[in-house]
Amino acid sequence: MVANLLKPRIFIGLTDISSQIQDLSEAFKLLGYQTITAVYQKRSVVNDTRPDYDIQEMNSRQWFANIRPYRLRLWLQKKLDAKNRVWQKAIRKCDVFIFLWDTFQPDFSDLALLKSLGKKVVTIHVGDDVRWVYAMQQEFASYHFQPMQYDSSYFHWSSLHNKLNRLRYAEKYADLVYSRLDQAQLSLRPYHQWKMMVRPEKFTAYSNQKLQNPLVIHSPTNREIKGTQYILEAVERLKSEGFVFEFQLFENIPHQEALQLYQKADIVIDQLLCPGAGKFATECLAMGKVVLAKMGYGVYPQKIAPNCPLVDVNPENIYQVLKDLLPNHARRQALAEAGPLFVKEHLNFHHFCKDLLEKLTSSPDTLTYDYYPSFFRQQFVPESAEALQSYNQWTAFVKDCDWYKQYVPTGERDGLIF
Repeated sequence: MVANLLKPRIFIGLTDISSQIQDLSEAFKLLGYQTITAVYQKRSVVNDTRPDYDIQEMNSRQWFANIRPYRLRLWLQKKLDAKNRVWQKAIRKCDVFIFLWDTFQPDFSDLALLKSLGKKVVTIHVGDDVRWVYAMQQEFASYHFQPMQYDSSYFHWSSLHNKLNRLRYAEKYADLVYSRLDQAQLSLRPYHQWKMMVRPEKFTAYSNQKLQNPLVIHSPTNREIKGTQYILEAVERLKSEGFVFEFQLFENIPHQEALQLYQKADIVIDQLLCPGAGKFATECLAMGKVVLAKMGYGVYPQKIAPNCPLVDVNPENIYQVLKDLLPNHARRQALAEAGPLFVKEHLNFHHFCKDLLEKLTSSPDTLTYDYYPSFFRQQFVPESAEALQSYNQWTAFVKDCDWYKQYVPTGERDGLIF
C-alpha cells in the first residue's frame, strides 16, 4: 500500500525524549493532519508525555488470565501483545512513520518492512541513541572540547553494536534522517539538522529582568552530562566574592511544574559540555529568559542561525560569563527580549513539520542536506579489534545504497574498509 502524501496519516513513536513526541503530534494536528502516538513507557516526570498508546501500561494488564489450557492463553496473549496491536494498527492507518530512538523491532528490521509496504519513514536521532562515547571523545578533542562524562555502561561493545544497528538501518531505509552534529560522529549518510524546538504559542514571554538580586536556575537531567559541578563551583565562588543573586537547582520536577518555576528566572544555565542547547534552553528562550549553554560559536559548525541569543559557556568561562552578566542589566534585558522572536523564527515545530512534509514529497535527487558527514570516514580511529569488526560489518550493510556510492569515497584507513 503506497503512502498517501496528499493528506498523510502520521505515526510518531516510540521513545519520548524531552516531550518531542507530544510536540510533533500537536504541531501536525494544527496543520490538519491525523496522528497516532505511542511510547514503550513514560520515561520521566520531566516529559509531557500523553501518547495514544502506552505499551508498558497496556502490557501490565493480565489479559486472558483465566483461560485454559495454558498454551491457548499464551497464544492469545502473544497475538494481542500491546506492541503488536499498536504496530498492526499503525500499518493499517498510517502513511508516514516518524521514529525517535526506537522502532517496533529491537533490530530495527521493521524499517525494511515499512519500505516494502510503500510507507514513508523518517528517523530522528536525539542523542545517546547514536552517540558513541569513543567517537565523541575523539571528535571533541579535535575541537579542544572537554568530553561529556559517561559511566562504564556506555563503553560496552553491545552498546556500540546497538548504536550501529540503529544508525545504519536508518541510513539504509529511511526517506529522511535527522540528527545533530554533536551526536553524529559515526554517521555516513548526509542528514538534515534536528533542532531542540518548541511550539511557541505554548509559552508566555516575560522578559523583564530584575535589576537587583536576579534569579539564576539550573535544571539538569544528568549532572555529569550537563556539567553541573562547574556551575556549582562558579556560583559558590561568586557568592563568596559578594555578588548578590539567588541560585536554585531543580531536578526531577514534573514538566508543567518545572515550566512555572522557569518563568520566575532571570538567567538559566543549560549545559556546559555538549555543544548545542537542549529543549530546556529553548523553552526558556521562548519565555524570555537569558539562557547560557555551550554553543562553540565560530568553532563547532552547527549551522546556528545568525544573532542567536544563547550565551556561549563552558567549564572554563562559566564563572567569568556570570560575573559579567549579573551586574549588566541592560545586556540581560536585550538578550531576554531577543529570545522569543528567535524561537518563533528558528526553533518552531510548526515550521519543521511543514518542511518535513515538503521534503517527503520532493524527489530524492532534488534534496539538499544540512550535513555531509566526514569524521567517521576521514578521522575516526577504531578503539579495538572487536569494535573494528562491527564498524566494517555495518559499513558493508549500507554500501549498496545510492547515497553511499555518491558521498562515501571507497578505500581503507586504520583498518576501516569503505
